[in-house]
Amino acid sequence: MKHRWVVLVVPAFLFCTLAAAAQTPEEIRKEQNAARAAKLKADPANFRLALQFYGDQNPEKPFWNLELAVKEIQRLRTQPFALYALIDQATAVKLIDTLAASGMLGRMDDVTAGQSTTKLPTGPFYGLYVQGAPTDFRSNLGWGEQLLHTLDALRAPLRADAADKMDKLIAAARTGIPDPAATTLQAKLILKKDSYNLDPAQTGPEFVKQLKEPEKDIMGQKTPPPPPAVDMALELTNVGKDPVTIPLGGDSTHLDLKLEGPGAVTVPYMKMHTMEFRFGNPTPIEPGKSLTIPITRLTYGSRGDSMACYWTAPGAYTLTASYTAPLTAPGVEGIQNIRPVTFTAPPVKVNVLAPAAAAQGTSVTQAQALAAAEALLKEKNLAWGPCKVVHLVPGGGFWLYYATPEKETFLMGERVVIVSPDGKLTLPPRPDPTLKAELVLKTNTYTLDPAQSGPEFVKKLKEPDKDMSKLMPLPPAVEMSLELTNVGKDPVTIPLGGDETHLDLRLEGPGAVSVPYIMIHTQEWRSGNPTPVAPGESLSIPIARLKFGARGDSMACYWTAPGAYTLAASFTTPLGSRIVDGIRRNDLAHTYAAAPVKLTVTAAPPAPKPEATPGVSREKAIEAAAALLKEKALDWGQPKTVQQLMDGGWALQYASPGQDFRTKGIRTVLVSPEGVASLGSKQ
Repeated sequence: MKHRWVVLVVPAFLFCTLAAAAQTPEEIRKEQNAARAAKLKADPANFRLALQFYGDQNPEKPFWNLELAVKEIQRLRTQPFALYALIDQATAVKLIDTLAASGMLGRMDDVTAGQSTTKLPTGPFYGLYVQGAPTDFRSNLGWGEQLLHTLDALRAPLRADAADKMDKLIAAARTGIPDPAATTLQAKLILKKDSYNLDPAQTGPEFVKQLKEPEKDIMGQKTPPPPPAVDMALELTNVGKDPVTIPLGGDSTHLDLKLEGPGAVTVPYMKMHTMEFRFGNPTPIEPGKSLTIPITRLTYGSRGDSMACYWTAPGAYTLTASYTAPLTAPGVEGIQNIRPVTFTAPPVKVNVLAPAAAAQGTSVTQAQALAAAEALLKEKNLAWGPCKVVHLVPGGGFWLYYATPEKETFLMGERVVIVSPDGKLTLPPRPDPTLKAELVLKTNTYTLDPAQSGPEFVKKLKEPDKDMSKLMPLPPAVEMSLELTNVGKDPVTIPLGGDETHLDLRLEGPGAVSVPYIMIHTQEWRSGNPTPVAPGESLSIPIARLKFGARGDSMACYWTAPGAYTLAASFTTPLGSRIVDGIRRNDLAHTYAAAPVKLTVTAAPPAPKPEATPGVSREKAIEAAAALLKEKALDWGQPKTVQQLMDGGWALQYASPGQDFRTKGIRTVLVSPEGVASLGSKQ
């Protein structure tokens, strides 16, 4: 019997040993991190965090020590350059969460357990000490950019006196840490030419006033004319010892310019842009190598927050360029390891020459062009008023723009007179596009859905459940289309499916209800598919359900009682864009309304006895998904949407962090009709 007992114990012991050995060091640290955070948060009243500097000190410019504690601090008179601050328990919990989020707690030595793996460097460094009633952890934070990242993260939850003390410590630490801009990349502005001719159309007090006080249209402030074209580049050379990667073209990088001189003017240069965040193309720069960024015009700044520089008088100018990019500090782990750094090139000299009319290939002056245009407008009996913008065309001649009423701009374009180099005047043809809308019904009689009728359903629509996992019921399915016919003389282009177009519906009748119909959608701007409609031709827009509005701002109509209804439809769209003198000018959006149509909604026949829905219940599906995630050690939280599939199974979707969403898609668990849970195909 004794022998048999030993045989039973040995395999169990071996199994436990092998299971423990299967854990990686990273998994062990992750468990330690969570356990230590829980232990500290269980008793925040005894929390204490200390930052201790080790290294040579300059009494006039010291590197400070800092102690943060919930209870009164016992100051040590013998410790020089010490700062102290009291914090409340809520701040202590936030600091613990910050340390846990970075994984730092799992990497620290546990002094109470006798751990001592921290290697002390020879140079200056900061030590981090975290204590609770039964715990005492310590770690070496090192010196350099990685230290600043950690200090910035610890500073974030602090307020009042504690924040001021931490700011003092960080400011002193920065003075002793080399600037990464001086040790990684060196910027140089390369000029392929240092002399430029002044554009006659971009000079003088009137042009400067136009830049500083721009006209406004229905879309807001108009974009100024294109700034001067240049031929130069910013060269970034890696002068460090490690490769550097820049997300070229991303929204986290941007060029800056500073123009100084006798006629230098810098103004906002706003342009239409999409709203998604662009990550850019990761571009490595090896030590000793360079990256060249072309500069073709004097525009700079971030996408959606651009600026433009103009030289409006001849003379000597100074141009300074800088480039801001995020850099990852070598060896940094955990919190906020990316910091934007600006690299500034030495200023360069640029000479701007006075314009020469002959060199531009035109024999007519601006004054002559304006006088000739005024005479032509008088002859045509056109009361356009004074010219607002004069544009000199490369190669000679002028385009003269006049103030145009909003409706006329939409229907016929801007008022402009073209003056050729030899003085010949032209009024360009002005289109008059017009669309006619008609609601075409394939059937005008529909049967009321019994599940979408009665006061209870109306209440459900008007007072929807705030649980986002419960979707709105689908609005009634219909068979109809909105037909847009071009009854004008010119072709038009509609950006079909784009965010600048949308359908609107208005349902009236005995049980008509219209409510918001919000659905999950992505945030990028969709430009739509340019769809031409020639004169006399039509475009048919199908309507499959009574749903309308813009993407992300949808509405739905429901008929909740039998009877006679009236449905009206309209479509809002811009009519494409035109290229005028090399500049794209978008037409304003306009709404085309169709005549209302009559619909009849009949009562539903008595419903047959419902058959049992195959598959498991919603609650069982959620339980099965939770069990699977627990088995896989996946902490996805609660499902955001739970939808039943046609076969009786279920699809559960969970909140997906940005990185997971880009690589694996939405986190999904599928539950079969038999109740078997599995991860989505990409998880």
